[in-house]
Amino acid sequence: MKVTSYSHAVLQIDAAGFLSIQNSWDVASDTAGTGVEALLAEARLWAGAVGDPFRLPSDDGAEFTWSDSLFVTALAFQPVRRGLCRVTFTGAGRASAEAVGECVEKRSSEGVLTRSRKWRTLAGDTALLPEPGQLLDWEGGAFVCESNERQEHADGTVDCTVTAREISTLQLGGVSTEEKPDGTRQSSVKWFAGTENCEEFLAAHPLLSPAEWAGENFYLDSRTVSAGGRIGFEITLVAREIFTHLLEAVRREEFHSFSRLGSVRREIVWNALYQVHADDIASFRLLTGSSPDGWAEENCIITRVTPKRRSDIEYEVEVEACHRNNPGLFEHYNASDRSNLSGREDVSVDVAEFHVNAEMAGYHMAADGSYQEIPDWEAGESCPFAASSPLDRNMIESTLRTLLITLSTYRAGGADNALSDLAGWIEGRVYSGSVCGRSGSYLKVRQTCSETRDDSGKLYTRINRTYQLAPGNFRWNSSYWDNH
Repeated sequence: MKVTSYSHAVLQIDAAGFLSIQNSWDVASDTAGTGVEALLAEARLWAGAVGDPFRLPSDDGAEFTWSDSLFVTALAFQPVRRGLCRVTFTGAGRASAEAVGECVEKRSSEGVLTRSRKWRTLAGDTALLPEPGQLLDWEGGAFVCESNERQEHADGTVDCTVTAREISTLQLGGVSTEEKPDGTRQSSVKWFAGTENCEEFLAAHPLLSPAEWAGENFYLDSRTVSAGGRIGFEITLVAREIFTHLLEAVRREEFHSFSRLGSVRREIVWNALYQVHADDIASFRLLTGSSPDGWAEENCIITRVTPKRRSDIEYEVEVEACHRNNPGLFEHYNASDRSNLSGREDVSVDVAEFHVNAEMAGYHMAADGSYQEIPDWEAGESCPFAASSPLDRNMIESTLRTLLITLSTYRAGGADNALSDLAGWIEGRVYSGSVCGRSGSYLKVRQTCSETRDDSGKLYTRINRTYQLAPGNFRWNSSYWDNH
């Protein structure tokens, strides 16, 4: 059986001035499918009998204490639904306070209703008489006690004159603030709202709205409405402080391996957690690849940012940073770039060797082993370089170093759309002009193509063309190369 307070204990004053106290408890059965009769039996057993001490509920309604000055005068049992029964206790003091005279009502020019009445009771038995600030159910209306003037007499009696004013809403106590281990703060406050004013009060305090009563950067996080007796409701407002700041930063270090020289290779990862106001969430985009802002050690790079939306105004953002020396870091995060293919040119450069034999230079070996010029030698047909006569003798059987430049461009569509361009490039082996910004005489060495897609999935054909720059101050001979 589970028992919780449904309504807080409320002091009641009827038209005759009789004082009583009342509150209700919800009794739920632990057994599924408990019938009404069995449930009522459980509730009656728990509730006790008229004359027992009155139960005073705790602030959260989960527990109670026995009163030593109030006792139960009536019990009521109401099955609310299957498995739940509501028990209402009515209580009074050990010696009932007796109303003296009539109730006096006054209404101010602003329309505020005030009631005053006198009671006479025994000294030491004033438990039911309200104290200033206490809520009252006075003839079915919501009132708050403004004053309780007491006059003691020699016969041991006390006259108490209570003045109370009608209310629609009332703050119950002050604001309490709690600071959590991560540095965030939470504040709460209780209000009373009359039955007719509850909806209006809730509309004036919407969730996630600024909570000025709690302080700067506080926003209403939750509202709890509980019955405050038949005259209204008790509303608990909870506000959380929300602003952009670092909550925690945790460093993780793990052994990875030993290097070839026997030194330890470690993996270092930092994880930071931020509370972020929604207005600032854009500043946490495009952070990957940059350095952490003071929460991690030097030489770290942000590798992952994970925002988690908590509400319309709050995010929790996890940021991961890895040390640049982590083993395998850049291999793990290395991926082929497929952005902006339509306007891209990729370049790679290598060094090649070109061997010039004797015939290319215009010579042949004589019987005595010396090199002699070839009679009637035609440079246009036999020399790879543009020349009008045999080359210098030091070029015979020489090996020249030159550059191989591979230029990759991208054409929209598949390879079949690039056939005309591919065929046009192989017409003529020699190209004089600029490749990657360097002018010179180039030999067309190789051409390949492959289909690929950009980051959005659009189909492109990658065309790779390799050019060999003529060595030294030479120029390639197009007549020679078009025939070889």
